[in-house]
Amino acid sequence: MTLFKQILFPISLTKISPKVVPYINSMAHTYDAQVHLLHVVRNLTLNVATYIDQSSHTELKRYATDFENERLEVARQQLTAFL
Repeated sequence: MTLFKQILFPISLTKISPKVVPYINSMAHTYDAQVHLLHVVRNLTLNVATYIDQSSHTELKRYATDFENERLEVARQQLTAFL
């Protein structure tokens, strides 16, 4: 029998995420394992910098950075609420 000591739980922070938690908790309890949450947020600033040259569209770059910061903050809040 395989024993799991580390469980990586990729979490989307959508309505389905809490429904999966009982299964993850059961698995962690069964194997006396640690659970690690993973949530990925796309880096929009890097994408914008890749496709738009440095000298033009500074307003678009600023918008992308602001949008990315807002999304990161929302993700932090959702993750805190989830925990």
